[in-house]
Amino acid sequence: MDATSEAEFYIVGVGTSAGGLEALEKFFTHMPPDNQMAFVVIQHLSPDYESHMVELLSKYTPLKVHEARDGVKVEPENIYLIPRRKNMTIFKGKLYLVESGRSQGLNLPIDIFFESLAKDRSEKAIGIILSGTGSDGTRGIRAIKEMGGMVMVQDESARFDGMPRSAISTQLVDYVLPPHAMPPSLLSYIKHPYLNRDLSLQPAIADDQVPLEKLFAILRNRTGIDFSDYKPNTVLRRIARRMSINQIDELSDYVRFLEHASAESQLLYKEFLISVTRFFRDPEAFDILKRDIVPELFKGKRPQDQIRIWVPGCATGEEAYSLAILFQEYMQETGVHADVKIFATDIDQDALDVASRGVYPESTLADISFERLRDFFIKRGDSYEILRHVRASVVFAYQNLVKDPPFSRIDLVSCRNLLIYLQPHLQKSVMGLFQFALRPQGYLLLGSSETVGDFSNVFTSHNNRWKIYRYDGDTPPPLRHSLGPMMADLRPSLPPKTPRAVAASADWHSSDTILRHLVEQMLPPCVVIDERQTVIHAFGDVRQYLEAPIGYQVNLNIMNMVRAELTLPLSTALHRTMQNQETVTYNHIRLEETAGVHYINLTTRQFWERNNRQRLILVQFEESAYQPVEADSSETFDLNQSAAQRIDDLEHQLQYTKENLQATIEELETSNEELQATNEELLAANEELQSTNEELQSVNEELTTVNNEYQLKIRELTHLNNDINNLLSATDIGTIFLDGNLTVRRFTPAVQGTVNLIAQDVDRPFKHISHNLIGIDLHAYAERVLESKTGVEREAHSQNGNVYLLKLSPYLTHTHQADGVVISLIDITRRRHAEQETDDYRSRLDMAMQAGNLAWWEIDVPSGQITFNRRKTDLLGYAATNFTHYSDFTRLLHPDDYDPAMAAMRQHFEGIAPTYQIIYRIRHQDGAYRWFQDIGQVVARDAAGAPLTVTGIVIDITDLKQAEEERQRHRQTQAELARSQAILSQTRHVASFGHWELNLTTDQLHWSPEVHTIFGTVPERFDGTYAAFLECVHPDDRAAVEQVYRDSITSRTPYHVKHRILLADGTVKRVSEWGETFFDENGRATHSVGLVQELSVLDDSALPAPLQNALAGSDDIFIITDPNLPGNPIVYVNAAFEKHTGYLAVEVIGQNPRLLQNGDMDQPGLDTLRQALAAGMPGQAVVRNYRKDGTPFSNNVAIYPLKNTAGHIVRWLGIQREVAES
Repeated sequence: MDATSEAEFYIVGVGTSAGGLEALEKFFTHMPPDNQMAFVVIQHLSPDYESHMVELLSKYTPLKVHEARDGVKVEPENIYLIPRRKNMTIFKGKLYLVESGRSQGLNLPIDIFFESLAKDRSEKAIGIILSGTGSDGTRGIRAIKEMGGMVMVQDESARFDGMPRSAISTQLVDYVLPPHAMPPSLLSYIKHPYLNRDLSLQPAIADDQVPLEKLFAILRNRTGIDFSDYKPNTVLRRIARRMSINQIDELSDYVRFLEHASAESQLLYKEFLISVTRFFRDPEAFDILKRDIVPELFKGKRPQDQIRIWVPGCATGEEAYSLAILFQEYMQETGVHADVKIFATDIDQDALDVASRGVYPESTLADISFERLRDFFIKRGDSYEILRHVRASVVFAYQNLVKDPPFSRIDLVSCRNLLIYLQPHLQKSVMGLFQFALRPQGYLLLGSSETVGDFSNVFTSHNNRWKIYRYDGDTPPPLRHSLGPMMADLRPSLPPKTPRAVAASADWHSSDTILRHLVEQMLPPCVVIDERQTVIHAFGDVRQYLEAPIGYQVNLNIMNMVRAELTLPLSTALHRTMQNQETVTYNHIRLEETAGVHYINLTTRQFWERNNRQRLILVQFEESAYQPVEADSSETFDLNQSAAQRIDDLEHQLQYTKENLQATIEELETSNEELQATNEELLAANEELQSTNEELQSVNEELTTVNNEYQLKIRELTHLNNDINNLLSATDIGTIFLDGNLTVRRFTPAVQGTVNLIAQDVDRPFKHISHNLIGIDLHAYAERVLESKTGVEREAHSQNGNVYLLKLSPYLTHTHQADGVVISLIDITRRRHAEQETDDYRSRLDMAMQAGNLAWWEIDVPSGQITFNRRKTDLLGYAATNFTHYSDFTRLLHPDDYDPAMAAMRQHFEGIAPTYQIIYRIRHQDGAYRWFQDIGQVVARDAAGAPLTVTGIVIDITDLKQAEEERQRHRQTQAELARSQAILSQTRHVASFGHWELNLTTDQLHWSPEVHTIFGTVPERFDGTYAAFLECVHPDDRAAVEQVYRDSITSRTPYHVKHRILLADGTVKRVSEWGETFFDENGRATHSVGLVQELSVLDDSALPAPLQNALAGSDDIFIITDPNLPGNPIVYVNAAFEKHTGYLAVEVIGQNPRLLQNGDMDQPGLDTLRQALAAGMPGQAVVRNYRKDGTPFSNNVAIYPLKNTAGHIVRWLGIQREVAES
């Protein structure tokens, strides 16, 4: 299989528990071997019993079955089984094992593997749930579906339906089938053309958009959701999956199928809405929220103040409850309290129902700590329920984020991994909603792969990794600028259309843009409500008239949102409009604000929504310039008169309701007290029963698995016993089985010719049995093997001249305990005679090869096995047992010679070269490489011409090669020495190095001219002795210098010393000396040689500490020049100079720094530096320099004068840092 197909094959995770063995048998019995899939089986295995699944499953499938090993690469058409006491994950196609322990809490191995499988294989992941108890695997299939994978679940044929039932309850399952029917559906699924890597729906969509548009229309009509603005790749992939599951190849055919199959519409709808969430997903993000964000939200809050949180796209509510727990923990830990309200919304009503119940299967809680599980959940059967006080802080509501109005005055919006499914223009609209909803300085939490995009000017990143942003706007934008998509559904007040009228309006989109523009420009603030008075759209800034409701039962009813002064007129106007289908306007309604009193006109008017032909009501708020003297034909709302009648009716109704309510309350209080007492008793009993039941279920599950395995094992052992009986009867190998007391248990007929056994000797002590072997005490051998548990093998000769291979081995049980001895006698008489003849032949051949200084070898090409004489291994210093395969030799080849040797062998095999000849190096046993020459030839090929056997000789040519290499090294050494001397001479001159030599026999001291310059002496007047040198050393340093030199002679080691010297004119200098003394063969010191350098300002101790650190490891360029020498030459550069400029230090020492300008001297920065040099002051400028290869680069150059104690400038220090070209 090629690399591409390897990367794209499907991996099927199979999760099963109790009753799963039977299901696995049926599944793999019907799975063909050439399936192009890999299977990983995850079971709940008992940690106390060894699993036999590899042997048992191997009987039902031709696929290879393995127990998984850590780091093993998954290959197609193989089955991998999880070992006991392990959890398993997959990463980059390899399986990894970790220890699992019950002490760590709930262990869900199926979920763990499925989640890693989803991340690793995405659309190529398939999850299968078979028989088993509990809910393990439920969370894992969510992850697989989110990544575009496929899920199968066993139907009612499961012996234990806990796991299948839990998986089916998620409504994410693609197939519900019996195990034997799964393989055909699985194969049909992976072979579907649109799941093949070479085909996709994109070309079909490019040619014809109509089927896709029709599909979106069908879904919009049946679900009310328009998916056309979702990202095409995501939508098309999931359509292709549904087509594959239904075995439909053409999109147009699938659309026709969708038209007549409403159930498929719901399945496709659910496919698009797949969202994976879990409690405390990305724990680090929640830690940052708790540490940084939550304290900010509580700052300055009183208990009655609200903290408002919005979780759009909440799915089944895990994230909303996680935030509620986080805020509850903060209030408990700090004692700071506030009214926390979390508004969690979604368009999936089924998911909202799950979230509202607040009951979750045990498998979804694996990421929750024991403390949180204890403090915020209560166990109900196999599930856990969120405690009531946590649920009370979370309000779940249906909301289409694209169409419905947002909440307002929100402190935190958590919308993770929703924007990634939307197209860019829709992402911008949603971000506008968030901007409107958030208070100034509110926070926004997005998914790890999402950003605020074009809204970065109003959102500041608080944590870039976990995408936490702060809203920095002063006030929210006008609502009309945030709700563009919502305006698309506003239509004139028209009656329901006939079918013909509906068809005639197919070109509605052409006027949609015009209508939206007119509404934005001309319509005053208004909202659209349905017949239940629920707000579904808002236009303009309606915040001064409406407020987002708070409380547990939020349904966005306008009467819960409108301010108090408008409650009565709005209620009356809505009643008249809905009863009489008339437009109602109330003018001059008085509203009191902080800034003063103003008046509005309130209008209600009915509309019709064109898609669902649903009646809607438009409520319009228009500012009024109150002029009481002008007559007005419209109706003015008389608050006092209408209110009086309305209030009187309501008071009577309220009094009646109160009386009934009080009676009901009293009855319920009495019943509640009795029920509470009973409930407490039942809860205590239920918890005990649940704990006992869980333990029994776990034990029963493990025992069921073990029992099934044992039944199959017994059947297998019966067959195996029959096989052994037939084998013992038919074998020509003499074998005796002894028990732990060394009595005869069983024997084969072949042994009777050597050991005197008859059928009646079974159960007799073996020591009573005689035999015909010479000099062998079989019973003593058997005792030794039984005691030591170590086998014995040797040759034995019988009295009739036969030769046997005698083997005694301990009879080991499955626990590796010795429970007897097995004695085998193999007749090797013929083989021994043949071996003797072969040994004689090889001995003569070895003598001939040794005489010619040769060794021979032969390779069996298909197997790689190599045969050779001992001379070959003697040449390498190894024992012959070190080499059995050709690779045992090739691994010793020098790395530079491996490829040429293989190429030479390959060319001969392919007939390009008539013989195989190569000279190579190979590592000797002592670690050194020796030179060999191989000459060989293929002596046998198969019918197709492929080589079968190649043989040849090898010659050790190390001595010849070494002699040749020695001559070559000598020539290179001479050339290098000449070059080094030239460099050394130049370096000594520029860097103030000098050398000296002292003849210890004659006391003659020779100094180079540089030494005389440093010491200020004249060669003709210098005495040239060791004493004369000491006279030049500063008196305070002479003893130390003398001691260092004498100690180096005594220890026979080089020395290095820094000291002062005193010149004839009284000047004191500091120098650094290196020296070494040489000795003759008698150990007598003969002469010393060394170097001396004037330290001056370049001495480390003379430099300030910051400069020492900079020179040692900085990437900046350091240059030191000497202004006291002609041309202010360079005397020092650091390693960074060579790195950035391409010049070597020896090339620039003694040169003026102007060489870096390459003649480009007309630069403003250079004028600045020249002025600083002239003034003897530090300077800084940006200068364009040139590397050795001529490429320009800009540096920020700073120069500093280095002065001596007298204040004179002795050096200039330049520091250069490369900057980007402007």
